[in-house]
Amino acid sequence: MKKGTNKACTELWKVIASLAMVITTISVNTTCMFEYYQPKLPQGSEKLRRE
Repeated sequence: MKKGTNKACTELWKVIASLAMVITTISVNTTCMFEYYQPKLPQGSEKLRRE
């Protein structure tokens, strides 16, 4: 791989990780509109819950 390609790949993974954190935070702080379905959340995500 070229140096520029490796740096671009690293930056892409940083963006993906940030996006995953935002989506998890939103998911923890919302509920499903269906009564019987609540998806399982990743372990440790309860730390992101607002009180």
